[in-house]
Amino acid sequence: ARKSNMKFYLTKNMDKKGTNFGRSILTTRFLLLIAFLFCLSDPILGQKNLKYSKGYIVISRDTLRGFILSDIQRKMHQSCKFQKELSSSLVEYFPSQIKGFFVEKLGYFRSIESFAIAGNEKGDYFFQEIEKGKASLLLLQDEAGKNHYFLEKDSSIKELKKNVITDRDENGAITKRTDYLYRGVLQSSFIDCPQDVSKLSFNESSLKQIIWNYNRCIDPHHNQLTKRQRRFYLGYSFGIMQNDLIMNNLVSLLSIEGGLAYTSLLGYKAEYSFKAVSQGLFLESALGKNKHVSLSGAVLYSKVNFSNTKLEIDYSNLNFLILPKYSFLVRGSIRPFVAAGFIIPMSLMNNTRSQPILTFSDVDLTKPFLDKSGNQVLIEPLQSDHFTVSKLHFSISAGIDFFISQRSKISAQVRMEKIDLSNSSRIELKMSSIVSMLSYSYRFIE
Repeated sequence: ARKSNMKFYLTKNMDKKGTNFGRSILTTRFLLLIAFLFCLSDPILGQKNLKYSKGYIVISRDTLRGFILSDIQRKMHQSCKFQKELSSSLVEYFPSQIKGFFVEKLGYFRSIESFAIAGNEKGDYFFQEIEKGKASLLLLQDEAGKNHYFLEKDSSIKELKKNVITDRDENGAITKRTDYLYRGVLQSSFIDCPQDVSKLSFNESSLKQIIWNYNRCIDPHHNQLTKRQRRFYLGYSFGIMQNDLIMNNLVSLLSIEGGLAYTSLLGYKAEYSFKAVSQGLFLESALGKNKHVSLSGAVLYSKVNFSNTKLEIDYSNLNFLILPKYSFLVRGSIRPFVAAGFIIPMSLMNNTRSQPILTFSDVDLTKPFLDKSGNQVLIEPLQSDHFTVSKLHFSISAGIDFFISQRSKISAQVRMEKIDLSNSSRIELKMSSIVSMLSYSYRFIE
């Protein structure tokens, strides 16, 4: 009986476990089926573990736009996996089949056939173009993920590399030394426009910069602009304003003679010079692919404070500048330019006023003024007047852009502005300013 009960207990438990196991299998299969159907209904989610980037491939003279698999970059040097739509089938292209392909944020990969890397057998690869021009910097990743950099110039491709050599002396002591082979390759290749490579570091940024400098030296028209790229420079400007102010003040004198009133005007002209500070931000954009013309917009803050016995100037402005700019291309990284446009001022604070004028060269207003008949002249005194800055003004400037890297530049310019402060029929107040500006800008969008 004890054996029978034990057998019954084991059988009952095995039935329970079998039932639970069967339910588990059914549940798993059901979930897999739901996931499979969900992926079929939305192919994009079915590929969520794969990284696709927008791009295009070049087949002969045709360009096909679509999506390129870019999850592992080293594999992109071996083949290009392309699909026209995310829902379409994936097609794999090899270097011998297409001229190259373009991937957003990575750039262009060019096909080069029958090329040997570091003594290995020749193969076909897609080389990534890091810098393109008379001299080009190419990148190739091997199967181990190691970066290999190459200089392409005059149809010749040479590898840029650095070797660490281990030496052992007679006593068995080990010393290591570095052979900067890439510096020698660059120096011999840049004979027509020498560049200082004596302290050049071996990294992508430094190699790209030195090759870009060489291309700019050889060809001042060199630029990486394509029809899909635009230059946007964001910068900061700081300058000193030399202001020359001319004030024409008219005072009316009223005289009475024979019961008739006569009015005459006496003029007062004054000239003042003073300095002020101007600073702010600007944005510059190239107009299409044109290498000469760009459009610059700026917001500059200026504060003017000047006073004497005749005039008190105290105002602060936000000046909005719209300046079309024309650059002259010269050899190297220096580009002179001229610009002309308009200034739209917005007054933040303005306490500018003129003081009553008391003396002139030909009349003393502190004493009674009599006409020929002995009648006293009634003088209309000149009260304090306020001024506003709200008109559209003209500006012209000239300067030089110094490109210190591929993406940044320093600019020095002299700008002339004319501002009309007049706001009274009796007072004319005009100011011309010469602004010496120093700017730094960085190209942050392409």
